[in-house]
Amino acid sequence: MENQVGQEISIAKEIIAQGLAKAAESLSFFMKESITLKETDFDISNDKNVFIRTVSHAENLYVLRTEMKGELKGVCYLVFNKEEKDEICKAALPKDIVDNPEKLKSMEEPLLLEVDNIIAASVVTQISNHLKKKVYGDVPSLLAMSSDVLKSKIIEQMQPDKFIIGFQTEFISSKSHFHPEFFWILEPEFLNCVRELAIEKSK
Repeated sequence: MENQVGQEISIAKEIIAQGLAKAAESLSFFMKESITLKETDFDISNDKNVFIRTVSHAENLYVLRTEMKGELKGVCYLVFNKEEKDEICKAALPKDIVDNPEKLKSMEEPLLLEVDNIIAASVVTQISNHLKKKVYGDVPSLLAMSSDVLKSKIIEQMQPDKFIIGFQTEFISSKSHFHPEFFWILEPEFLNCVRELAIEKSK
């Protein structure tokens, strides 16, 4: 049983990791420079407290929220602190915009939404491909909040039958690096599909 659980976790991790690797490729094209991915941490649990402890303590967080819809459902949170937000803007936007506070402010939200679109869509595509389910990411939203508000949102959404996948990575380029926090709150059906795939692979 432990071997099977280990395989299920390994498969879930592989699916997310492949999605993030594809995201790094797409971000390289979008930001016009090579971006590599370095995995730093992975957790999967139905205990919200495991993740509450890892949420950044920063007061200024930029939280991108994307719903996964279709045959599998869930919510993705992509979380940047202010320094990471600034790094992305500096790397992706022309210098004349970065140096102009008014222009920069107007471009921050669409830029972060596009980055979220790239990352969330890449992961959702891998989930769809591996688990053979029709799923898609809804239009993302961006909210600025403190870590305490984010923790409250996670607690509010974590029903007893749901679980969280937490994946921390570093996106690294010649100009910058950023390591957003990445949380997926998923319905039990996702793990059921992963379990079926694990059984199939073990035959």
